[in-house]
Amino acid sequence: MNFNCIQRWPIPSPPIPPGIGQKKHNPSDAAKKLNTDGRGLPESARVEHAMALRLLPHMTVIRPADPTETAAAWIAALKNLEGPTAIMQNLPLFAMVQEEQFLFGGQLGWTSAEIMQYPEAAAFLRDLAILRTRVRRFLHFGSIAPPLAAEVAGAKISVLIPAALCARKRPLRLERQAVRHTVWRGPDGRPLVLLLNESAEPASITFAARAEWPQFKWRKWTLGRVESEPIRMDKVVALTVPALTAVALEAE
Repeated sequence: MNFNCIQRWPIPSPPIPPGIGQKKHNPSDAAKKLNTDGRGLPESARVEHAMALRLLPHMTVIRPADPTETAAAWIAALKNLEGPTAIMQNLPLFAMVQEEQFLFGGQLGWTSAEIMQYPEAAAFLRDLAILRTRVRRFLHFGSIAPPLAAEVAGAKISVLIPAALCARKRPLRLERQAVRHTVWRGPDGRPLVLLLNESAEPASITFAARAEWPQFKWRKWTLGRVESEPIRMDKVVALTVPALTAVALEAE
């Protein structure tokens, strides 16, 4: 279940300043100030998220446009016990769905309270949310950059998605490289590389660092780990990504 509202986040509306009749008030300026603490998103993000979420198997997307629709949408969301619940029972598939959102800057979670019945899925989502928080300035206020010319060692992964989860008469088989990536450019121009291993085994990826990358100090954040570690990003970079894990390479 995904719940998209016209107001992007549950934050209060900008207050109307005194003397509004004598002084012109621009609501967009107040909205921009609210966005500076990292809670807001660019306007286009709502549309992009809706487009991406509708491609996810068995995902229900609700986009209310006024208070009445919002109240009705919440009731529908609380009553909906299908969809993500079926995915939670399959940790690899649940990880793929959530990490897909992380990889392309989407919002995480949007699931029912039944996730607490699946401790592994709940712990995974918690750790992924923590990792996303560390790099959110890139995802919220940056832009996605062209991908790397990367080589992934090992065979491609093959995942069979049940027919009930993809609205098809027959199951859907998905085949692709075990490790995928995206490259981001932050609002200050600093780069970020996100890596995602969707296989049940560790997988290696090799890529050439871009010309401007050696001037930065880089930190490596790994899903489930509290501390980061330094990493060199010059010439050729070779990394092994643990199974079902996301890694963020951040330029400081």
